[in-house]
This record gives sequence, structure tokens and C-alpha cells, in this order.
Amino acid sequence: MRRIVLIVCLLAAIALLLAHFLSGRSALGDIIDELWPVYMAIAAGLVFLCLFFNAPRRIGWQGTAASLLTASLLIYETEFWELGPLHMEMTAAAPNGDTLSVATFNVWASNQDLNATTTFILEHQFDLVSAQEVGLNSGELPDRLRAEYPHQFTCGRGVYIFSRRSFLDTGCPDTPQGLSRRMPVAWADIEWNDGEVIRFVAVHLARPMEMDWRRPQIERLADFLAANSDRTMILAGDFNAGHAGRSMEGLEAQLALMRRADDRHPTWPSNRFGGVPLLALDQLWLSEDLMMLYSHRGPDLGSDHRPVIGEVAKRHWPGNAEEVQ
Repeated sequence: MRRIVLIVCLLAAIALLLAHFLSGRSALGDIIDELWPVYMAIAAGLVFLCLFFNAPRRIGWQGTAASLLTASLLIYETEFWELGPLHMEMTAAAPNGDTLSVATFNVWASNQDLNATTTFILEHQFDLVSAQEVGLNSGELPDRLRAEYPHQFTCGRGVYIFSRRSFLDTGCPDTPQGLSRRMPVAWADIEWNDGEVIRFVAVHLARPMEMDWRRPQIERLADFLAANSDRTMILAGDFNAGHAGRSMEGLEAQLALMRRADDRHPTWPSNRFGGVPLLALDQLWLSEDLMMLYSHRGPDLGSDHRPVIGEVAKRHWPGNAEEVQ
């Protein structure tokens, strides 16, 4: 019986590894590829079984070696060590420049503590907030914030921009032809640095299991960025892609005009599976002329996501820019 358990676990681990390498070619592969904690759990479980069941005696040294090699590959492919600070070329912030405090928060349509969500936003007085899944239990949020955030804009699909600064312009990227759902993206221009304009873009991409929606959304977002490549921009939202995996690699390739700058804080799940966030789905992206002074993750606020907060400044480009890590 123990031999059968070891063999079944080894075959399951190999199947998961194959699904990982085939991700990007199938929706199932993309979904599995996001779940790096599952890789760690299966790899650790396989190693434990090998030791506990005395694998060399049960399945031989060849089977034991195959099990340990499979477990090592699974752990390596999680890239969990990539979580944490993003190392990128940085320069000093522009002297005397304005800064913007920004936040992105999937407030969840089934929000279980809207009072905590509202209080958190009001107490921090962010300049700009990208909120997703505003509706149902969280549907009162726009009205609750209106006094402090009188400038609000949405293109539907529960994606909102809340701002304490007045809008110069707002808009909604065109929905790709043949896509019945409206693009889950909204943008607003505000003034900063005594006359400069920055475009704040709120985003909520479809999940990997909805690739028929997700692919055209990403393609249209990439087209929108290319058409506005001369603008200073911030992307903020729920991108439904973690820190590693083919989905994230593909997203970074298609949104190459922007740089992810949120330090990959795990934000989901916030109130399920023990309440320990594992996947860094909520993100802040900056155009090349901006820099993140700091970013951090907010607390549990009744949503299944946690907010990500950042302070953004204009980059200063001295002649002898140094790399700061």
C-alpha cells in the first residue's frame, strides 16, 4: 500500500510539473501555473513521504531519485524567492517635486466589513484610489467616500477611481470587437508638479480561467498604453497574475512600456484558507519617468484581497545616475 501511495504521489507531481511547463498553451495550464503554493505543498509532501515510507526500499533508488528530482524542480519553479523588493535601476526623486499617495484595493462585492474599508481609505487620505468589485455589499462605497473624494469615475464592471484632486479628463478604453463584456479599465488625468499631467489607470483583468476574456483585455490594454506612451502613467488594480509563472511573464512582456513597482506584496486570499495571503495579484505599475518611494500591503478590511499602498514621485535623471537596490 505504501508503495502505491508513493508511486501515485510521484505521478501526480510529475503531472503538475508537466502542466506547469505547458502553461501558456492552455487555460488549465495557466490556472495551475498561478498556484505556486500548491507546488511547494506537493514537493514538501513528496519529500516527507519518501522519508517516512523509506522510499529506497519501497520504490527503489531510481524511484527515490526521480521523486526528489521532481520535488526539487517543483520548488525551483515556484520562484517564491522572487517575492519581496523589486530590484530595479532607480534614481533620486526630482527635487522639490510633488508626490502622490496611491492605493489599489479589490474591495470585493461580498465585502464583510465595509466600515473598515471606508475608515481605512478616509484615514489615509490617499490622493488616488483604484477600487475593483464595487457593487453588492460594497456598492455604498462611492457615496460613503464622496465628501472626501468628490472626484469619482467608473467605466462600469465595478472598477472605480476615487480622487481628492480634480480630474482634467476621464475616459474608458474601447472594448475589443467581439467582446461582450466592457473593458474593466478606467482612466483619469490629474494635474501635479505645477502643470504636469499624470494619467491614473484603474484595472481589473479577468482571471486566468477566463482566457477568452483575459487575452483580449490584455491586448487592448497594451494597445492603450502604446497609444499613450508619451504620457506619465500609473496602472493600479487587480491583475489576477502572481509574482511568477507564465501568466506574469506574458503580462510583463505585453505591458513592457510600464514597470511593476509594488514589491510583489501577497494580497490574496485575505480571509480564506487561514487568512494568509499567498498570491501577489494586486499591483502598481509605473511609467519610466516615475519611481516608487515606498510600497506596502494594508490589513484585512473585510475583502478577500488586501490593499496595496504606494508613494509615487517623479524621477530625477542626474548625469551619473547610480543603481539603487
